[in-house]
Amino acid sequence: MTRTSGFFDQLRDHTEIKLRILGKFMVPWRAKLGYKTRARGGKRIWYVDGFAGPGRYGDGAEGSPIIGASQALSVLPAVSGPILGCVNVELDSTRYEALCRETHPYSQQGVPIWNLKGDFSEAIPGILEIVGQDDAVLVFIDPFGVKALEFDKLRPLVSRRGETDLFLTFQTSAVYRLVTQHPQYVTQAVGSDDWRCAWPNRRVEAVLDTLSKNLGELGHFLGVERYAIRSEKQAAAKYHLVIASRSYHAFELVNDFVCQEEKALDHKFYAKLPQESFLPQIDTEASERRLVDAILDFGKAHPKTTRREIIQHIVLSHWRQWRTGEIKNAVSGLIDAGRISREKRVPAHIDTDPLSFV
Repeated sequence: MTRTSGFFDQLRDHTEIKLRILGKFMVPWRAKLGYKTRARGGKRIWYVDGFAGPGRYGDGAEGSPIIGASQALSVLPAVSGPILGCVNVELDSTRYEALCRETHPYSQQGVPIWNLKGDFSEAIPGILEIVGQDDAVLVFIDPFGVKALEFDKLRPLVSRRGETDLFLTFQTSAVYRLVTQHPQYVTQAVGSDDWRCAWPNRRVEAVLDTLSKNLGELGHFLGVERYAIRSEKQAAAKYHLVIASRSYHAFELVNDFVCQEEKALDHKFYAKLPQESFLPQIDTEASERRLVDAILDFGKAHPKTTRREIIQHIVLSHWRQWRTGEIKNAVSGLIDAGRISREKRVPAHIDTDPLSFV
């Protein structure tokens, strides 16, 4: 029996969080990239699933290939727009056969699906024969462990000309053992051994920093962010979800989805406390104060700005701390309080109207 033989028996809490973020992101992603692709005369956008699994879990829950296929099916009626195609890669023979069975109904309804059997890294040349250099692609890389991740082999896929968004799960819990026994696998996974110098002080964060830096350079990404996936607020991370994109819009979307997950973990934590606990209210008020302080700090360096610039700064510099709506409300509150003045243009739009910190 392989180490991963029981992984797909049922959907675990932490896996559900990861897939929920991916599924939520795919809806606006396909809409926005589909629109941009159509404007350029393109006909197809792509979802690439590097470690696809059987498609569904043993309890019937949808796996990532079915989430992708469902999104592709939902846009088929819009025949005037670009079609979402799916490329799934799976190495295990039993899981591959199940993947083909589970995706077959979607293929029959017109969804373009390519299921490739083999190792993901070795399959990349074949993927690139299907996916055009200029096509928009969302790549989901979800390997078992760290050893299955080979950074250098990602180069042809991640450095394509076309718009590329990347979701990668990095198995943080495996790093400590590998650093001691097989550090070469860590280096192979993250692209260089830069992590070694910082390891004594930063540990796993040093490895993640190296991965983020190398991914950013390889894919010419606007940024690379990460989110610790765990099923309990105070628990150690099962793994990290690493997000890379050349578009700010992607980070804003994922930031909001991640904040929603953090809020759900908060509720789960608070539910175990006595009913008279005031912690939720105290934490909310403290968070609001920190947000206002972060906006005012930005204003010291940028006294003339716009709400859009404020939002972008807070999202990228304070990742997963506040949803876009919370930032907008805080800016409005500072305008109402006279801490920020707004110059209304004609036609007025609060995102782009000039703002001045008082």
